[in-house]
Amino acid sequence: MDQIELHKQSQELEQTLQKQMELLKKDSDVYLKVAGAALAAGILGYGFVKLTGKSAPEKPKKKKKKKKKKGKKGFSIWGNIRERLFWVIMDFLKKRFLAYMSMKMQSGGEKEK
Repeated sequence: MDQIELHKQSQELEQTLQKQMELLKKDSDVYLKVAGAALAAGILGYGFVKLTGKSAPEKPKKKKKKKKKKGKKGFSIWGNIRERLFWVIMDFLKKRFLAYMSMKMQSGGEKEK
């Protein structure tokens, strides 16, 4: 590239930059106008509410009454027995289920032979 082409290219770049700057200024004017209108509406709304808005007096909140416990529950043997019985039954059912499944697997294997 020689100097003449570089000079032309730099002028073209400067012109596109100028056009972009002009468009940016126009767009920023629009954005500033919209932002100013929104700010003015917000200030007017706030002032209107402050001048005319009298809120109803707040009702005092009712305090929740704490339920008094009727004493500490004592140790119950039935809870312990129930838990142990549950696990004994679960173990028994698991053994029966596994025996049933193993028997079924063996009988299925014999049919294939």
